[in-house]
Amino acid sequence: MHARFDQLGKNVLRDFFVLFGIAQPGAEVPATDAQEIDLWLIPDPARAHLRAAAASGVIAEMAAEPAMLELFIQALGDRAFHDCLRKRYQWRHVLEHRDAKPWSLPAVWMTSAGRPDGVIEAYGFAVSEGGPAGHYVLDEAAWRIHLLVVPELPRTRETILLRLLGQSRERLGAIADLIALPEGAWEKVVALPWLARLRFEVPPSPVEQSDEERDFIMETQEWFEQYKGGLRSEGFDKGRTQALARLFAKRLGRPLAEPERQVLAERLARLGEDRLDDVILGLGPEALAAWLVDPAAR
Repeated sequence: MHARFDQLGKNVLRDFFVLFGIAQPGAEVPATDAQEIDLWLIPDPARAHLRAAAASGVIAEMAAEPAMLELFIQALGDRAFHDCLRKRYQWRHVLEHRDAKPWSLPAVWMTSAGRPDGVIEAYGFAVSEGGPAGHYVLDEAAWRIHLLVVPELPRTRETILLRLLGQSRERLGAIADLIALPEGAWEKVVALPWLARLRFEVPPSPVEQSDEERDFIMETQEWFEQYKGGLRSEGFDKGRTQALARLFAKRLGRPLAEPERQVLAERLARLGEDRLDDVILGLGPEALAAWLVDPAAR
């Protein structure tokens, strides 16, 4: 089950960050042994206004510059810390060779599901000024190495997606906070489809379930029944959603990302086809993109 929850976090963050640029999971770093970056991010400056509209706090900071994301489902250890740094130097070499131009060292963000006391003390990590509890940085800012200790992150909306990367207690709290968000909230659009898929993967027999899996099922049971009801009506609305998605894509000059398609489907059901027609005809490309990421849009 740990592997499934680990993949859940990677999928959710990828679908979130891809809204604002490139989010490449499993970027392979050539070296003497196989290495992969959990998630490689390159923000698109043209979408900076979308990031500002859809996200705030530390998760928005993560998407502000090219960065490596390394996710650890246990407490980060000394060896894993150095492996991340080794990958960073090797990855810069790969980028410079590929692009035939100099690259700055990319920022590194590491998430740790447990508190890595040894790493924090040995390498001089300090609480980030202006950041939330649980966000640590090296004393020398030029290193641009960030450490997020998931169990220490505050229980706020800005940290919901990051808390899905924690252990059972933090993850269940994040799921409860997700379910409580208003319909159409970006966090729901990004995370709930992956939670639904994960729930399908849990063994159906209680005898085969771990305590963690049982807790997950109990926490998501009410929401899941609503989700199944939505699936039953999905076939009816699918054709209308696809037609509208094509019109939105033409207006924006690019294909819609999957989370954007889900927002479109939700707003079609809530606002109606006439309202979406007005939005397409009345808004320019930038305003239309902003409408898609605005949770309060009507």
